[in-house]
Amino acid sequence: MSYRELRNFTEIMRALGYPRLISMENFRTPNFELVADVLYWMVKLYDPDTTISDRVEFENERVDFLTGIASLLASKARLKLNTKKLYASDGRAVQELLKLATLLHKATRSAQPRHRQQSTNAEDDTPPPQIKMQDVKDARKLASELTQSGARLYDLLEAELSERGERSKALRFLDVAAAAPEGSKDQQAVERKVRDLIDNTRQAVEDAKKEAEELEADQRTLAAKITKRSEELERTEKRLKSLESVKPQFLEEAEKLEKELQRYYEVYVERQRNLSYLEGELDRFRMAEEEAAKETEARLKKMRERLLKEEVELMRGGAEGRALAAGSEAGGGVFGNKNATNGRVSGGIASRGGRGGRSEDEDDADRRGNRRGNGGSGEKELSNLKLDGDAAEDIQY
Repeated sequence: MSYRELRNFTEIMRALGYPRLISMENFRTPNFELVADVLYWMVKLYDPDTTISDRVEFENERVDFLTGIASLLASKARLKLNTKKLYASDGRAVQELLKLATLLHKATRSAQPRHRQQSTNAEDDTPPPQIKMQDVKDARKLASELTQSGARLYDLLEAELSERGERSKALRFLDVAAAAPEGSKDQQAVERKVRDLIDNTRQAVEDAKKEAEELEADQRTLAAKITKRSEELERTEKRLKSLESVKPQFLEEAEKLEKELQRYYEVYVERQRNLSYLEGELDRFRMAEEEAAKETEARLKKMRERLLKEEVELMRGGAEGRALAAGSEAGGGVFGNKNATNGRVSGGIASRGGRGGRSEDEDDADRRGNRRGNGGSGEKELSNLKLDGDAAEDIQY
C-alpha cells in the first residue's frame, strides 16, 4: 500500500458518502471489522437487492463473507478481488478495496449528468423561481470568491513546476515510511521531526503568550497615562474658562494707552510726511540757487572779458596820441611855430602843476575817460553787481 492509494481511497469513500470517517491511520494495523463494513456497504451500494450475511465474528464466517463478495463481484461486475489481501485487513487490503471504490465512483460520476439533464427537462415546464436580493448578493459574493480562487489557483499552478519534485520526494518518503515496519529508522526520524516541530510550536506559543502579556501591560500603562492626561486636560480647560470669564486688571488702562499711541502715531506720520516734503523743497531751492550763481558767474566772466577788451583798446589809443604829439614837436621848424609850441607845452605843464602836480599817466587816463564819454559807467555797473574788491581792481587796471 502506498500513501497515494490510501489518500485516494479515503477521498473516494468520502465522495461516495460513506457514513464513517476513514483516516490513513486505520490501516496501519489489521482491522477486519472496518474492511468488512466497507465491503458490505459498497456491495449494497452496487446492488441493493443482494443478500449477504454480515456476521464476521468467527474465522469461518469471515472466510464465507469474503468468498461470497468476491464471487458476487466477479459474476456481476467482472471485478476480481484478492481475498488473501482482504483477509489481512491492513494496508494491502486498501488496494483491493480501491478497485471497487473506483468502479462505484466512476458509475456515480457518469450518472450525475443524466440526472441533471432529467431535472433540467422537468424544470423547463415549471415557471422560474423569483429572484431575491439576498440571492443576488450571495451570487456576487460567490463571483468575487471565484475570481480570487482562480487567481490563487493560477499562482499555485505557476509554482507547480518548482514544487513538483519536492512533492514527489515527500510522497515517496511517505510510501516508504508506510510500508516500513513499526519502529524502523524512517519512522523514528519522522517521529523525531514531528516532536521537534511540536517543541518549536510550543516554544513559539510560549513566546507569543509572553508578548501578549507584555502588550497587555503596555496597554494598561498607556490607559493609565491616557486617563491621567485626560484629567489634566479637563482641569486645564476649566482653568481656561475661568480665566476667560475674569476681566484683566489693567485692561481699561491698556486700551486707553493704545488709543493714545494710535493718535501719537498719526501725528508722527503727518510730521514725517511734512518733513519729507520740506526737505524736498529745500533741495529744489538749493539747486535753483546753484543754477542762479552759475548764471551770475557766467555773466560776470563775460563782463570782465568785455571790460578787458575795452581797456586794451583805450591803452592802444593813448599810445597812438603820444606818438602823434612827439611827431609834431619834431617837425616844429617846418611849420615855423616852434616857440608857440613850446609855449603851449610849458603852459600845459604849468597847468598840470597848478592842478596838483598830476602825472602824465593820470592825464592819459583822463583823456581815455573823455574818449569813452563816461569813464565811470563801468565802475557803477561793477558796484551794482556787487563784485568783490579784487575783481573790481583787476577790471579797473
